[in-house]
Amino acid sequence: AMQVMGPEDVSNGLEDFCKRVLRPLNEVLLRSRSEDLLGVLKLQEKPQVKRLLEDCNAGLQKLFLCYAAEPTARRSYWNSDSVTRFAVDFDFLGEVSNLPLQRMFQDACQNPNSVRADDKLFVEAFPLFLLMLANKTHAGQACPVEQDRVPLLFQRINAIACTSTQAPRFGLAKEPLLPLSKDAQTRRSSLVSMGEESRRQETGL
Repeated sequence: AMQVMGPEDVSNGLEDFCKRVLRPLNEVLLRSRSEDLLGVLKLQEKPQVKRLLEDCNAGLQKLFLCYAAEPTARRSYWNSDSVTRFAVDFDFLGEVSNLPLQRMFQDACQNPNSVRADDKLFVEAFPLFLLMLANKTHAGQACPVEQDRVPLLFQRINAIACTSTQAPRFGLAKEPLLPLSKDAQTRRSSLVSMGEESRRQETGL
């Protein structure tokens, strides 16, 4: 470009590109991230979700500390590596690539009800990350209602947390890491059946 245009032309061209393309694109991305965060903040306050998070608080604390960057620190936190290790252990990377996971992590770090830090996720904001993950992994026709996606995610976490390789890390015997009510488990079975029926219809089987 320098051989065809002078330095001033190149500079003006780059500035024009930033104004016309990059800045609008950045505004769209920031607005989208803000909307995602506002959405899960509202979801967190729904009675069904709020009660579930309260019932599972002890298990969520264990899960958080297991992947904390400094679990013995006065104020433990997750970093980007914590997110990746969690996603690998609980087999989420097959559905959600690392880039969207890191974006969810960054969004949750901006929780207005917690200390904000771009590269640290504190325990108060941890549920927000999980709610975003639930929306990402269980959206679709089989589970159109947001609050129904959360127990589905928790049941999935329970299934792996109780395995012989993971259970000792969480101090589990036969109890689940995240206790779910009978209503939540019944609802899960119904949603799983709906999902299987939807897949059969799509494949024509």
